[in-house]
Amino acid sequence: MIIKKKGNLLIAFAEEGDNEGRSKVGDKLGQVSLKTGKFTGNTCSMLKLREEYDKISPEGKLEKLVDRVIEQIRNDINHDWDAISELLKSCPKKNLIAFLPEEEWNNFK
Repeated sequence: MIIKKKGNLLIAFAEEGDNEGRSKVGDKLGQVSLKTGKFTGNTCSMLKLREEYDKISPEGKLEKLVDRVIEQIRNDINHDWDAISELLKSCPKKNLIAFLPEEEWNNFK
């Protein structure tokens, strides 16, 4: 299966042997909108399109960024509290409070 970006769409096209021989080479198998994430088409292309969408969509990029920041926090946790402290200070207070156990929320409102 070949995935191509065309405008605001990712489109899956059949290669030889795709879809158990039910599709011809070059047949359009499915598409996903980069704006909405909505998929249409043959379900055999859904997983591959979704994987590609996750790589390039704003949500997918944010998820990768968050994962990388978590990894860096794990690395810094033993010796670089200043960077973690500065990061947390940039978060909205309500988000910091929500991260704590519920019984502690009133202590920080």
